[in-house]
Amino acid sequence: MKNNLSLKIIIISTLTAVFINIFFGRLIAAKISTWPVLNRLQILNPQAPIVINTREEVRVSETGDVVKTVNAAKSKISAVVMKGSGNILQLGTAINLTSDGLFLTVESVIAGKQPNQLVVKLDNGKFGEVSEIIRDPATGLVVLKTGLNGMGLADLGESDQLTTGERVVLLDASLQDYLVSFQDSNISEDQESDMLGKFSSDFPTRSFVLTPSVSKLPGEAVVDLKNRFMGIRDGETVISSDVIKDFLVRFLANSGNALRPEFGFEYRITGKLESELLEIPFGAVIEKISAGSPSQKAGLKINDVLIAVGGQSINQENSLEKLLGKYKPGDEVIINILRQNIPESITIIPAELK
Repeated sequence: MKNNLSLKIIIISTLTAVFINIFFGRLIAAKISTWPVLNRLQILNPQAPIVINTREEVRVSETGDVVKTVNAAKSKISAVVMKGSGNILQLGTAINLTSDGLFLTVESVIAGKQPNQLVVKLDNGKFGEVSEIIRDPATGLVVLKTGLNGMGLADLGESDQLTTGERVVLLDASLQDYLVSFQDSNISEDQESDMLGKFSSDFPTRSFVLTPSVSKLPGEAVVDLKNRFMGIRDGETVISSDVIKDFLVRFLANSGNALRPEFGFEYRITGKLESELLEIPFGAVIEKISAGSPSQKAGLKINDVLIAVGGQSINQENSLEKLLGKYKPGDEVIINILRQNIPESITIIPAELK
C-alpha cells in the first residue's frame, strides 16, 4: 500500500514539475524576462535563445539602429552659416572632411557667396571663418577651407554596395550645439539600376535614388546604418560617396586643385539584353559629340560603341565614368571602339574642363 502511494506521489510530482516548467519556465518567464525591472535585477535573465511558437508576428525594430547612427554621425557634420548685418542664417550642411579644417558641401549651399561671408559651425559649438572656397565644376562639390581642427571625420563608404530597399538616414546640422535633425529614407534605385540612363563623359553622375522625402536644406548627409557616409544630398539628387572619393583623390593629388579632363561626348550604356540580341559587347554607345571637343578632333563618331579605355574593358564593375575619371588633362587616352561592328582604336587627348 505504501509503495503504491509513493509511486502515485512520484508520478504526480513529475507531472507537476513538467507542467510548471512548460507553462511558467518557457511561456510566462520568457514573456516577463524582458521587463526592465527584472533585467536590472538580473532576475529571469534567459541564458538561451527564446523560441516563440505562437502565431504572433515577431518584428525586429531598427529604431535603435537609427538612433545609434544619428548619435555616432552628428559630430561629423557641421552647419554652413552666413554672417549678415545683425543676423546669421544657416545655409546648409557640410561633412567634416579632414582634421586640418576642410569641409565638403555642395554648390547650392554657398551659391553667390564669398568666403568672408561664411562660417562653419561644429556640432560642439566651435566655429571657424571660411578662408577659401574650392569648387569642382564637374560634380557641384565644394570644399570650404577653415582654421578649425580636431573634429570628428566622416567615414566615406562605397555607395555602389547599397541595395534597393536599404534603409539610410538623412542628417541636417543645426545652429544649436549637439543637435541635429534627421529623417529616415530608403534606397529606391541602386547605382547599378542607374547605369541604364544617359551620361556625359565630363560630369560624373553615378549615384543612387532615395525614396521621396522633403529636403530641409541642401548638403544633407546620407548615412547608412553602419555609420558610413554614402553621399551628400543636393535637392532631389545625391552626389554619391563613390563620386566624392574620386574627386578627393584628384583634389589631393593636385594640391587642392580639382583638375578635370574634358572629353566632350554623351553616351548610354548597352544593357545585357541589347548586347545579347545584337551580339555586341557590353559598352557605351556614343549619342552626341560636342563641336570642337577633344573627342571630335580625335575622330570619335555618333553610334560608335566604346568597349574599352586604356586596355580595360567597360563592365558593371569598371564603368566608363570610373575609367575616364582616372585621367587628367593632357593625358593620351587610348579608346577601343566598334564602328559598324569593326574594331578600331583612337587616341583622345582631353582638355581641362572649365
